[in-house]
Amino acid sequence: MSIFFAMHAGGLRCVKNVTIHNAPILSVNAGEHWLGIGAADNSMSLFHRPQERLGGFSSTGSKMAGWQLYRTPQRTVALVRCVASDLERKRICSGGRNGLLRLWEATINI
Repeated sequence: MSIFFAMHAGGLRCVKNVTIHNAPILSVNAGEHWLGIGAADNSMSLFHRPQERLGGFSSTGSKMAGWQLYRTPQRTVALVRCVASDLERKRICSGGRNGLLRLWEATINI
């Protein structure tokens, strides 16, 4: 489950609960325009929020307060132990219990 927050009267409030992953979430990395999420079943998601749509809704993909689901790589059977991401370069790296290190890169430009 991913939870999105927004500033409200000097504090934070939850604006949306979204179930994206069925396994425990291991890593969340957020930038101004990127959000990377990695889960224990080696499922990963990369969200993008275009600058011109800040606070609005995107026209395609999953709509979560302007965030568009950009990429969800295929899962593997290996249980992931750690996830790191370089969101500005649209990359997510995962390390599995089986010793496999995977680097996911975006294949299209936004």
